[in-house]
Amino acid sequence: MELELVVNRLLDVVSGTSARGQWQRRDVVFDQMDEYGSKLCVTFFGDKMNEVAVLKPGDKVIVSFNISSREYNNRWYTEARGWRVRPVLPQQDAAPVQADMPPLTQADEEVADNGGGDLPF
Repeated sequence: MELELVVNRLLDVVSGTSARGQWQRRDVVFDQMDEYGSKLCVTFFGDKMNEVAVLKPGDKVIVSFNISSREYNNRWYTEARGWRVRPVLPQQDAAPVQADMPPLTQADEEVADNGGGDLPF
């Protein structure tokens, strides 16, 4: 899943040890740009934490993440696990860029005004 979000705050790095070894994670709280002011907490693990370390509150970013749920003691827990963060690039003006073209000459205007009478089709 991919959403355009605004960074609200970065939480502290959490680390620990599991059966697979050492791990680190960092949660980032984002503001969703909706009418209700919803927030979304996304967790980043390992080397993905480097991507979020440079973020500042107020940054507009596109966050790619997976959502998963798991059961523990007959209760369900849902997690959003981030795997990419990209800055939102400013919108470019939609006006087409025109190349510098030389002005029309008298001969060019005569060809254009010909009406197409000499064309074989």
